Amino acid sequence: MSTPASFETAPTATSMPDWYPDLLASVTGKIRAGRSKAIAAANQEMLFPKQPDSRRET
Repeated sequence: MSTPASFETAPTATSMPDWYPDLLASVTGKIRAGRSKAIAAANQEMLFPKQPDSRRET
């Protein structure tokens, strides 16, 4: 017979360091900015694909 899974509860807001919300906001902002840049780059590549250089010999 197996034992049921148990998970720790999330820490309460009062047990987190004072600087944690600032860190979380900073990381969240960087992820959002990176995601936006990645989407813009992918869209740019789909709309204007890079053409092979015709001057190069194959």
